[in-house]
Amino acid sequence: MTVKAIEVMGSGVRVETGSGTITAKACILAVPSRIMELRRIAIRPGLPAAVQQAFAEVTMGYGEKVALGFDRKVFEGFEIPFADVFDPVAPDTRPLNFELHPFGRPIAVAHVGGSVARELAQAGPDALKGFAIDTLVKAFGADIRQRIVASATTGWTMDEHIGGAYSGAAPGKAEARKVFSEPVHDRLFLAGEHVHRHYMATVHGAYETGLDAAHKAAAVSGVPVGPNDPLWLPT
Repeated sequence: MTVKAIEVMGSGVRVETGSGTITAKACILAVPSRIMELRRIAIRPGLPAAVQQAFAEVTMGYGEKVALGFDRKVFEGFEIPFADVFDPVAPDTRPLNFELHPFGRPIAVAHVGGSVARELAQAGPDALKGFAIDTLVKAFGADIRQRIVASATTGWTMDEHIGGAYSGAAPGKAEARKVFSEPVHDRLFLAGEHVHRHYMATVHGAYETGLDAAHKAAAVSGVPVGPNDPLWLPT
């Protein structure tokens, strides 16, 4: 069910979706910031200028992950649980970060970021996997290629409901996130990792903003608010 528009009225909100219209006393808008940046969801009577400016200053970056599974632990002699692979002699070489044997499992997880992530994601999963495997081979030798028995990639960049990875504020614009915590037309509340001023780009940051938005939405709807969730993380 894709949301197309949210209209804030004096006594509540009306949410237009591909499957019909929903009315409520308040609405929590928890979507990736790219969706708002591209105005994929129409907000009526429109986002305040300060919120629009904040979305222009806190944009979403690009990032993907590639998981490689091996038939056994292949990094036993490598005591550091991560590896940054780059070639200082060839500065044009694209660097890549790996988690090695996370949680003791025979796995390596590559973290691809920025324009490289966007380019490879647009080329498809095979391009992401190939880049990760080729880079790992450069660091640990060709034999490691034969040990790979499984692989998987994320697809955040090309997902029309995401369009990227994590939010990032422009230099000197970190305080723009403050605006995201304020109610929009009194009944619309934003949530997500991009909203948090301290724990942006994290699950727990998104979780906290969701709790905060839920408490605010409940209050404006006249719903009694219970005690904080035991997992509440203080800011």
